[in-house]
Amino acid sequence: MAEEMQKITGEMQEILLDEGSRRESYRERIKRFPNVMEESFEKTKEDWSSFYKKVESTLNNDILFGLEDEIRQKNVLVYILWQMNDKFSAEKLTNEVREKKPDNLVALTNLAFIHLYDGNISEVRNLLDNLSNLEERENFSLIEAEGKRNVAYCLATISFKDHERAVELYKESLNVCPDDYLCMFSIALLQYRCLKKNIDKEKRRENIKESIQYLEKIRCAFPRHIDKGLMGRTLALIGLFQLSRYNFHSQPAKKYFQRALDISPDDPYVLEKSANNYILSNQHEEGRKLLEKAIEIKATPYSHHQLGLLYLRIEYTKIYICPNEQTILKRNE
Repeated sequence: MAEEMQKITGEMQEILLDEGSRRESYRERIKRFPNVMEESFEKTKEDWSSFYKKVESTLNNDILFGLEDEIRQKNVLVYILWQMNDKFSAEKLTNEVREKKPDNLVALTNLAFIHLYDGNISEVRNLLDNLSNLEERENFSLIEAEGKRNVAYCLATISFKDHERAVELYKESLNVCPDDYLCMFSIALLQYRCLKKNIDKEKRRENIKESIQYLEKIRCAFPRHIDKGLMGRTLALIGLFQLSRYNFHSQPAKKYFQRALDISPDDPYVLEKSANNYILSNQHEEGRKLLEKAIEIKATPYSHHQLGLLYLRIEYTKIYICPNEQTILKRNE
């Protein structure tokens, strides 16, 4: 009875508000939940188009680590479509996400913002009711944690400047879901990418130590709780940390890359990072074979660039063309 009276009181208060204030009230209620639609990044139309192609390619061609990985990538695509003013496609993809995961908070808030900006207030109210119902469920903390991971993935995918913010969201989620191995890997990957950015040496040491602890925990969970795909990438990332010039307790990395290749021989990520290790060890032929295999499976600007540089280094006489940049690299005569 008390809940019904509270709902009626809320509806009466909304009626007394003017249209602008009512929309702002809805906006604030949506923002109480994990959301990305009002994030702002300095990108051009060409930038967004490039990001869309990149994420779509990853979704269609890369290894997927379960339904959550698929959902978080599609939520990023929704945000990018929104930024490209393709609201029809954004709404369509959001509804596809909801069909697969009805309680995904980011999908619900995405759709609520789409309808709010379109002025479809009745749909906004329905979605807010759905969000309120989810909030009352016993497992809401788990639902919210997944929402934070989705937001973190979006931030990490689109903006290097927001990597640290993404790490904090992942850690908040990990406090609720301490055995989420994909979340641990995501934190370690972002902290590796931020090594150059972090000028505080002590903080950098702490991040390396923490990341390797996460990765070792993932490694110990194989094969009972994680699959070969995540294990291969985990081993490759441990190898990268061991190679890093910022790691003052570095150890030989070769064994990690070798095992990663044994477990995930067709993963472009593992192939690219292992190739880098061979190149640094002056084993150029091995590095070349791995990069060429990576490009055959899934070509990326990184793999093309590294292979082009390698051809120059070992003085290949053939011309190498990087399709993404249309850059021709050849040995100087």
